[in-house]
Amino acid sequence: MPDIAVQLEAAKAGLGIAYLPCFLADPSAELARVPPGRSHPRWPCWVLTHPDLRATERVRVFVSFIAEALKAKQDLLTGGRSG
Repeated sequence: MPDIAVQLEAAKAGLGIAYLPCFLADPSAELARVPPGRSHPRWPCWVLTHPDLRATERVRVFVSFIAEALKAKQDLLTGGRSG
């Protein structure tokens, strides 16, 4: 598995293009996004739970919390905005 930190630093050094999460790359002034329409990879985000624990209160509270936290940062995570 590629090391994202190494890819980030290599891209900052001008060594090529790297596919990086927006929340990591957008704050770097040294980097520029690939123009829209040039790159379309998408990966789903899953929260997996053990079937025996899925109905417990603490797991339901955590899943609800993490879902809301991800929704609140959706633009940043999906590249909808810079910074």
